[in-house]
Amino acid sequence: MATLEGATRLVAMYTKTGFRIVGYDNWIVTNYRSVIMSKTL
Repeated sequence: MATLEGATRLVAMYTKTGFRIVGYDNWIVTNYRSVIMSKTL
């Protein structure tokens, strides 16, 4: 999943629930950098 890099509260919440950062991307349709996160099910 992806979220805005600057949304530090969201990134922290997702990290606490088991997600980990696996990369970053600049999507063509947005004007910001996104954090790409993954979680093992």
